[in-house]
Amino acid sequence: MPLTSLLTDYDSSVSRFFRETLPRTRDLMVGHNADLKCAETIRLPTDLTRMYPTLGTAIDYRLRYYFPAGPYEELVAYQGADLVTFGDELSLPPEIVKEFFDSLNTLLHELRPAGRCLAVEQENRLCRYCVVLALFEQVFRAGRHPTSLLFSMKEPSVEALLGLVPEVCVDDLRSQFRDLVTNQSNI
Repeated sequence: MPLTSLLTDYDSSVSRFFRETLPRTRDLMVGHNADLKCAETIRLPTDLTRMYPTLGTAIDYRLRYYFPAGPYEELVAYQGADLVTFGDELSLPPEIVKEFFDSLNTLLHELRPAGRCLAVEQENRLCRYCVVLALFEQVFRAGRHPTSLLFSMKEPSVEALLGLVPEVCVDDLRSQFRDLVTNQSNI
């Protein structure tokens, strides 16, 4: 289910969280607008600028796991993952895709990330999963494309999928998520 659907569903845990935690967002926006206009934009290295949309979607997934997670079959990424198992040159073995989602479930069960910050190594691991989920979602939204990182593996495996994620992307995602979570108590 897309994050926007969770936000517009008045009874969802995400919607309740924002209503309870950020009741006066307009005051916040007005108060910090001048600061934001002067803030320096942090940019990834030039060769990774194509990762911006992927990171935006990955942040969506990481935020999602700050709340109790539903079944992975409800994720848009799952629908995209289904599209990469066709058996041609732009495909992944179906068993690897299933293993990826099963290992995501195992990780979420072990880490229990809802409502808390994780240790750096744990956060890095979850961030890698979130970027791969974003790559699968891109397939659903834009189709299979030969330049996708998903199709750059020589020997597909769950670890190879997770290894596709550049370290700078993991660092960026972890930093943005941690900033959001640690600053929400100041609002």
